[in-house]
Amino acid sequence: MKILFVAGTNFELYYLSSVVYLLRSYDKSLEFKLFLRRNFANNITPEVRSLYSEIELFQIPALTPPLTWNPAKMLYNIFENFYDYLVYRNQMKENLSKVEIACICGIKEFFANVLAKHAPKNLRIVALRLANQRLEETKEFRKRPFLSFLLNIKNRIFGYSPVEYKWSFKGGLDPLTKNFVSYPYHRTISITDHNIGREDSFFRLPPPFVALKKLYKGGSRSSAGLRPTDSHSANAELSLPPKLQDQTPAILLAGDKTPFYEGWAEKDEKTYESVLDFLRENFPKHKLYFKPKIGRTDPSKYNLAGFELLSPDISLEEICLRYNIQKVISIRSTSSKVGSYFGIPSYMLYPLFPIPERFKEGIENEHYDMRSVVRVSKLEDILFKSDTFIQQYNLEKLAELYWQAIVE
Repeated sequence: MKILFVAGTNFELYYLSSVVYLLRSYDKSLEFKLFLRRNFANNITPEVRSLYSEIELFQIPALTPPLTWNPAKMLYNIFENFYDYLVYRNQMKENLSKVEIACICGIKEFFANVLAKHAPKNLRIVALRLANQRLEETKEFRKRPFLSFLLNIKNRIFGYSPVEYKWSFKGGLDPLTKNFVSYPYHRTISITDHNIGREDSFFRLPPPFVALKKLYKGGSRSSAGLRPTDSHSANAELSLPPKLQDQTPAILLAGDKTPFYEGWAEKDEKTYESVLDFLRENFPKHKLYFKPKIGRTDPSKYNLAGFELLSPDISLEEICLRYNIQKVISIRSTSSKVGSYFGIPSYMLYPLFPIPERFKEGIENEHYDMRSVVRVSKLEDILFKSDTFIQQYNLEKLAELYWQAIVE
């Protein structure tokens, strides 16, 4: 049996690859192909590459063509955009026709639309998502009539745009519309650390990321001759990130937006500095790492003496896999949630700050699927070793759960 895994982001690449590792360990007869967005081709490590018998790259066309006041140029952009999508659609259809199961993260809705629109009737579509995602919720959009018309055509003919667009001349607001005419998935997996179980075709399972730790620790298996197939270049090469192996016990402080919220004041700066001082004083035998968030964190605003500044370009997943991270700490970054996915005790500092209640509610909604992430209300909470729920499941049990949810 051949299974296609479709990844459109770096996080999805690691999420799906950890599932592949589990399935490979459980059922040796399975074969796996990765269909990866070309933007993330350079992120494939030898370990991840070794999991797949085939890797193919794709490019997502723009949702709408570039706008211009030049009618001829605008017409050209429209046709070029449609052509790009035809290439993408045909590439997707060809891949779907050669597999029995397609696994896709439910983070990008248009993927599901394309799969549901063009998948063979006997193809099983499995969504792997986060427990706090509700893609079937209605949405509201502001679009001009012309753009809405183009998006509707794409959605009807190609199954591309994330929603049905409908122009309303009363106030110019699109009515609330459902993402899908019908739910496109045959099975849905949500990763979480509580209420594990199954209800009909919906599965709540522990995160699978710990499987990659074993893969990385053991080294990659031979994948000689394996190269990705690119729709524009059959001989595309993948450059690989440097080896980051360091087993010294370490604490990772992940940066957030600078300033963190509107109204951030001097007292907040002092609170954050007290966190840095606390880590320096209480973890003298640990390496202290600070990882800025690309384009959002300004490290120069903080006193990072004693901390090693990591490149924002290094993915958090690679850090969790290659470094001996003992704790992941952030104000409210999803880095804390990702750390908990890997079974690393993780912490959020936002209760220490006078954040507006509405903002706090949004943070909790974003992280409710991982209750094991410690909400730090006093600095001493950082010393508490949070319950790494994921470690209650050995790899054999995890593999069985994912095989039942996807293959059985």
